[in-house]
Amino acid sequence: MSAQDFSPTTNNMGATSLRKKPSDDSNDDDSSSTTRTSFRDRVMDRLPKLWKFSAGYDLMDISNGFYMAKFDIEPDRAHVMEDGPWMLFNHYLTVLRRSPEFASPTAKIDRTLVWI
Repeated sequence: MSAQDFSPTTNNMGATSLRKKPSDDSNDDDSSSTTRTSFRDRVMDRLPKLWKFSAGYDLMDISNGFYMAKFDIEPDRAHVMEDGPWMLFNHYLTVLRRSPEFASPTAKIDRTLVWI
């Protein structure tokens, strides 16, 4: 995965995020990279493989280990919200609909729904 796979965007509040461009190259291999990547970059690389997006998406780090995703098309959003549970790096990925009351600096996950 190269820098050309991402394009920077800035929202109306001045926060910068990376936009993942859709790619037909689904055979990216994490082991081929010898440079150290950030956790966020690894998430940006892994989500399209996990969720098999049909179009692009935005992922913004909103602090405290939380990310906000915006999908280009509704079917991708519906798939992510409805077809879980999801595992990322051997941990459950909690996916919630955005709420105006959510404040990432003080937010805590106090329950998780899992399949047994």
